[in-house]
Amino acid sequence: RSSSEQEKNDLSSRLQSKEKEIEKLAEALQKQQEGISRTTTEYQDEIEGLRIQNDELQKAIKEHSSETEVLKQVVSGRDDEVSSLRENVKDLLASLKECEKAIKEHSSE
Repeated sequence: RSSSEQEKNDLSSRLQSKEKEIEKLAEALQKQQEGISRTTTEYQDEIEGLRIQNDELQKAIKEHSSETEVLKQVVSGRDDEVSSLRENVKDLLASLKECEKAIKEHSSE
């Protein structure tokens, strides 16, 4: 009798021991899953942040592209103005030479 009771006690304590092991494993698994959940949420937040940054960068690129286009037009207009001014200066120099010539001719008379 005592040996069967001893066996029952042994089995009971082994069962309790196994139950405790299972509880510990379950707790560890739950903590691991919580960690994975947290990490997943962090990555999702980071991805969303990167998406927002990407959108802002794309918007900035579009704005800069249109600004660049406007600046090219301004520079092109300035180039035209410079060419026109050069022509005007050439004409003025030619007129000055003619005036000098006329003054010399007039003063020698």
